[in-house]
This record gives sequence, C-alpha cells and structure tokens, in this order.
Amino acid sequence: MDPYYCIVGLPADPVADLCVLDARTDAEALRQARALARAWPAEATLRLHHGERLVAALGDGLREAA
Repeated sequence: MDPYYCIVGLPADPVADLCVLDARTDAEALRQARALARAWPAEATLRLHHGERLVAALGDGLREAA
C-alpha cells in the first residue's frame, strides 16, 4: 500500500520538508495536510501525494478550503 505524504516547498528550497501521513483516504489525508500547511509560512506550498499520484497542491488560498 502506498503512503500519503506531503512535500513542503519554500521559494528558496523546493523540498524543505517531507511529512508522511497516517491516512487511509484522500479526504483524510487532505484534512491532515491542511493542518500541516497552517504551521508553515504563507509563501510555502504543500503538495500532497499518494504514492506517485498528486492528490492536491496547497498554497495560501487553499489551506482553509473545504
């Protein structure tokens, strides 16, 4: 089974951090990813993947979206 994980990128460092999530569905992983995104500076982007599949890309405007 492929894990859900987030790649956090900053303007000067496109792979600033990698976070593995304990989630079973896209919706659950997206909720966890949004919680992580709130801890990063506004200029950070967070890309949520399930294995090699991109699930979502969270920028400042998408952090609070449903």
